[in-house]
Amino acid sequence: MAAAGPDLLQRAHQHKRRQPAALHQWRTEEAARNRLAGDELSFRRAEIDAAVPGIQRFGAHPYRPYRDAYRPGDARLPGCYVAVRIEFDGPDAQRQRRWVDGVFSAASTEQRPDGLIGALFHLSLDGRRVLNLAEWTTERAHRDMIDKPPGSIRDAAQGFPGVTSIAFERYQLSCHFD
Repeated sequence: MAAAGPDLLQRAHQHKRRQPAALHQWRTEEAARNRLAGDELSFRRAEIDAAVPGIQRFGAHPYRPYRDAYRPGDARLPGCYVAVRIEFDGPDAQRQRRWVDGVFSAASTEQRPDGLIGALFHLSLDGRRVLNLAEWTTERAHRDMIDKPPGSIRDAAQGFPGVTSIAFERYQLSCHFD
């Protein structure tokens, strides 16, 4: 865990089902960018570059939380995390919020997908991206949702003006610690 300094706020986040976890939030966008470009990280990147010739770096993009979709009292533990990355054709902070709000609006008209525990939507500080970190009971539950015919949620997400790409990666948990 990073030591608290004048640019770092630490807070405990009580998740609905789990013990508190330490989260870090930078006081300013400049402080976050300085941390991403700091000497400690530069040294570590140089070590990795030497160990992995030809590695490609795609850049770090700072985000801030925007909205979450959890049901009160849902005590299921995730077996799979899905990181969904949405990119737009240019910076527009209002468009980011409209996109997320449109997905929430569409979701209110459909039955919640089986196995979806919840999701945390984050907006990039540069106004070009949205990151959705979704919790699923199993990888199979997420695959089943992807294999279904498109509905209003997918239409709202993919048909939104200015969206240039939507991609995801699944991360399967092998165990939980108490």
